[in-house]
Amino acid sequence: MKYSRAEELPVWKDSIKLVKILYEEINNWTFKNDFTLQDQIKKSVISIPSNIAEGFARKTWNEFLIFLDISLGSLSEFYTQIYIAHEIWYLTPRKICTFQ
Repeated sequence: MKYSRAEELPVWKDSIKLVKILYEEINNWTFKNDFTLQDQIKKSVISIPSNIAEGFARKTWNEFLIFLDISLGSLSEFYTQIYIAHEIWYLTPRKICTFQ
């Protein structure tokens, strides 16, 4: 199957779902007033679909792969920030931690 837009990619769709889940859940978290951590988490999760889309818009497959790798880095950053939030008792494992 050939895709003509980033929005058609399953990985892009899943990353958008992750952003949506984060934004739905963040208001319930006890650290909603910890703007530093909250801001970092938002930036990293938004970066995931953004880099997928930017890479898709590039002219070569190799450039796309570079941006997919950057997205993977952002996902790792997001996971780490969620882990930290859990470790310092800001949140308990919920839908955001078991995203599939």
